[in-house]
Amino acid sequence: MTSGVLAAALASGMPLAEMVPAQHLSWRGPLSDGSRPCVPSARRETAERAASLVLCTLFRYDLQRSPAGDSVDFTSRSIHHRRPPIGRIPELCKPRSPLRQEFTRTGLRPITRSVMKAPSGRAADAAQSLADKIKTCRPQGPSSSLTLIDADPAMWGEAIRMIVALLTEDNRVGAGFWLDAPSHRDGNDHIPADSDRCQLLDHDGSWRCMLDRIREVARYAAAEAEANRAPVVLVINSVTALSDITRAGATVQALCSETAQGRLDVDPYADVHPERGHWTQPNNRWRLLMRTLKEFRGIVVATSRAATVPAEEGATEIEALLQRRDLPRELLGQVDAYLVLRALAPPRLVAAPQLHGPLPRAVPDLTVAALIFDQLQFDPATLSTPYTMPVPIEMLANELFATASTPDLERLYAEHQQRPGGNDPLLDAAYEAQRHYLIHVVDSPAFLSNATTLSDLRLKRDKLADRKVDLDHPAVQRAGRKQRNMLLDAMLRTLRAAATVDDLNRVFESCRADVGRAEEAALNAAYDDTMSRLVREASDESASTELSQTPVADQNGTAANELITTSGV
Repeated sequence: MTSGVLAAALASGMPLAEMVPAQHLSWRGPLSDGSRPCVPSARRETAERAASLVLCTLFRYDLQRSPAGDSVDFTSRSIHHRRPPIGRIPELCKPRSPLRQEFTRTGLRPITRSVMKAPSGRAADAAQSLADKIKTCRPQGPSSSLTLIDADPAMWGEAIRMIVALLTEDNRVGAGFWLDAPSHRDGNDHIPADSDRCQLLDHDGSWRCMLDRIREVARYAAAEAEANRAPVVLVINSVTALSDITRAGATVQALCSETAQGRLDVDPYADVHPERGHWTQPNNRWRLLMRTLKEFRGIVVATSRAATVPAEEGATEIEALLQRRDLPRELLGQVDAYLVLRALAPPRLVAAPQLHGPLPRAVPDLTVAALIFDQLQFDPATLSTPYTMPVPIEMLANELFATASTPDLERLYAEHQQRPGGNDPLLDAAYEAQRHYLIHVVDSPAFLSNATTLSDLRLKRDKLADRKVDLDHPAVQRAGRKQRNMLLDAMLRTLRAAATVDDLNRVFESCRADVGRAEEAALNAAYDDTMSRLVREASDESASTELSQTPVADQNGTAANELITTSGV
C-alpha cells in the first residue's frame, strides 16, 4: 500500500484498522491498557496502532508541508529531506494535520529513529568489516627514558656525582657517553680517568658537531639494543647551555638582518631583539634534538642549572618552570621525569607523566638509578623494538630549513624519507628550496672565498656555472666581488712595495699574467705610481750624492780647497 492510497483512505474517513489487515502486522510490547496483543479483543487496537506507525513512517519521508505550515499536501510525492531529531515528534505532525489528530485520538506516539534498527546479524557483520579496516598497533611500552635533573649551584656537584654513580657503579646499564656543552667541563672533572664504562664526546662547540655526536651515539645504542645488551646511557650537560645556543642563533639572525643594520647605522647602541621569523631555525633545531633524544633506544640523563631569577610570588613549581626564560616551555612535556635538587631540601619529583599519584612530591635518598628503574619502571627489554615517533610532514619539512650545509640537508632529507609518510611532495619542495638557498648563500660563497689568485677565482666561477648555479644571485655576486677586491688589493700592495725598478718589472709581469681586463687598469695605474716613486727616489738620491761631492763655499763665494790645519786641535 502506497502513501497515496493511505492518504486517500484517511481522507475518506476509513478507520485505520481497515487500512492495514491486522494479520499482516506484528506489534511488540503491551497495548495502551497493558494487555498483550495475542487476545482477539485486542486485534483491532493492534491494527490501529500498527497502521498509525506505518502512516507516520511513510508520511514522515513522503509528504511535504506547505510553506505556510498550516496544511499537508497529500498529493505530493517528493521526499522531505529534513529529518527530525531522534526522540522528537516529526515536524510534519503538527496539531493542524490529520495525522496529528489521529495520533491524539488513538493515544499513540509516532515512531522514532531509535527503534528503526537493522537486523543484529547484519549490523554486527558491517561493524566487524569496518573494524578490520582500521589500522592499529599494539603498545610497545617505554622505549627510552629522558630524565632532567635541575640543580642550583649548591647542589650542582651532588647532581653530577649522582649521574657518575649511575654510569660507573650500576651494572644494569651499559656503556656511557658524556656530552659537555660549551662552558661546561664537569665530565672532564668528575669522570674517573681509568673508567672504561664512560667516555667523553669530543666536539668543536658548534650545534652541528654536537648533534652529530648525539646521532652517532644513538646509532650505537640502537645496535646494542638489537644485540640485547645493557642499555646505553647518554648524558647531556647541560640543557641550559644548549638553550643558550638556540637563543644566540636567533640573536645573530636578528643582528644580521638588513632592518637591524639600518637601525645600527643610525644608532650604534640601538636595542635589537629577535623577531618571530628569527626563531624559526633555532626552534627547528631544538625540535630535531628533542626528537632524537625521545627516539634514543637507551637512557638519556640531562642536567640544567637552576634559574637565577626568582619566580613570581605565589607561583607553584610547575609555573616557575614555565616562567623560566633559559629553558623552552615545551621541555616539561618532553621529558619523562623532572627532578629538582635544592640546598637544604630533599630531592623533589616535579613532573613524571608515567607515574600515578600527586606531584610534586619529595623523594628522600633518591638516586638516578632508583628513579629510572624503580620509579619509572624502565624495562631494557622494550629497547629491542625500535620506536619511531609519528611526526607531521609539515614539521619534517620545516626541520629541513634548520640545516646549515648541503651534506647535512642531504642526510636529514634521506632520514625523513624513511619515516612514515616521508614520500610527500611537500617534503620534496622544502628540500629543493633549502638546497637552492644553501647552494647560493652558503656553499657557493664559501667556494669562492677559497680562491688564492684572480685566475683561480675565475676558474671557480666557471665551475659554479657548470653546476647550474645562478651567478647573478646577490649572495654569489657579493662573495665573488669581495674575494676579487681582496686578491686585487693584495696584488697592488705587493706591486707598490717594490724597492727597485727591476723588482717592480718582475712583480708587474707576474701580476699581469694573473689579472683580467677588469683589473688591468688598476694594475697599470699602480705600476705607474710605483715607477714614478722609484724614479723620484732615484733622482733625489743622485742629487744628494752630487751635493755631497760639491766643494763647500766660504762667505765670500770662493772655493776653500786647501786643507786647513789648526794647531792644538
